[in-house]
Amino acid sequence: MSSDQGQDQALWDRFKAASDRAYEPCRAHFRELDARRAENLEKRRALCAQLADFVAGENWDKADWQAVWEIRRRAPREWKSLAPVRFTDARDVQKRFSALLAEIDERLDQAWQHAEQQRQGMIDEARALTEQDDVHGAARQARDLQTRWRAAAWLPPARHRHFQKTFRGLMDALFGARQAASQARDEERRAEQERASAILAECEQRLERPLAEQDDGDLAERAGALETLVPAALERGQQRRHQQLRDRLRQLRADLPRWQRWRDARRRLVDAPQADAGEDAGEDSGRAVALEALAGVETPEHARQERLAWQLEQLPRAMKSAGYAPLEEALKLVEERPAEAPLEAALRQRLLAALDALEPGEGRA
Repeated sequence: MSSDQGQDQALWDRFKAASDRAYEPCRAHFRELDARRAENLEKRRALCAQLADFVAGENWDKADWQAVWEIRRRAPREWKSLAPVRFTDARDVQKRFSALLAEIDERLDQAWQHAEQQRQGMIDEARALTEQDDVHGAARQARDLQTRWRAAAWLPPARHRHFQKTFRGLMDALFGARQAASQARDEERRAEQERASAILAECEQRLERPLAEQDDGDLAERAGALETLVPAALERGQQRRHQQLRDRLRQLRADLPRWQRWRDARRRLVDAPQADAGEDAGEDSGRAVALEALAGVETPEHARQERLAWQLEQLPRAMKSAGYAPLEEALKLVEERPAEAPLEAALRQRLLAALDALEPGEGRA
């Protein structure tokens, strides 16, 4: 070996020794890095094993999809945290990890499609409810729909948000329509109660008049006004007054023709010609005791025997007739009397007194 070659070799040896001394810390670092890569690779294999056990052991028909989604969301994060690894060594385990995630994704997609179909079906039901005329019935059905909505299969927030917004908008529309209808109904009820108050007050005022001032046409008009009222819309006190006034009007309209007949009978007696002194009273004496017996008023002493005879002979026969009423019997007796027949003053007074005692009033025969 030439001297030059020897010098070169010596120089190289010195360089190599210096290089080895300089690389020695790096060699320790790379040994540590290789150990970390191997450890991370084993942890990735363990993570794959855990995922594989989960996929194989899960009851997918009864899965907690929120928990599954959380596992799917965290697994890639944990996978990335297990770095570094040697790429060539990690290739197979990476493929296995990706395949397991794909299988979980497929399960999640199937579950989410079902959950979305559930929600879309309930949204369609809610939209149909908004088209119903019965807003209160629609709102009741909407409450049931809300219960079903809360029990629907889980969806991740990003996929659930759109359905929730649409469903809530429909619910707001349904309950808003019910509230508007209730407000309108309350306003109608208040208006009806105000109208009823005026009608009831006017009717009560009219009914305070005596029979002599009543008119059947006016009573019929009042009855018609009462019939326009809707009892369900009235306050409880108004309902009670409404029914009482209807009953009073019905009775008053039944009484009025009878009173008018009584009035005509009385006028018949008042207008009868005055009999001359000593003129035969004819049947008026018997007619007077009959009216007095029917009215339950006193009879003059001289005519009491005649009244007793009438009560024993005629009254039982009258009481057996259908629809017997003292006023009816008295009116027939007066109406049977000829209008042009003269009437003695004392008998006229007795007949009028008895007839006045039988004057019909509201609810009185």
